[in-house]
Amino acid sequence: MDLKERKFQKYLKSAIEMLKHRMNPVNGIGTIKDEEKAFQFYFKSAEGGN
Repeated sequence: MDLKERKFQKYLKSAIEMLKHRMNPVNGIGTIKDEEKAFQFYFKSAEGGN
């Protein structure tokens, strides 16, 4: 298994665990909702071309 595959598997496992515990950082379920911080992360991501 190469590095990309291992990273993908780790990400996938993390996403599955979040769903099992009903934690969803996008809409604030299972987390403290901080719209200002969310905007900062989305803006930073957009600047990076994502």
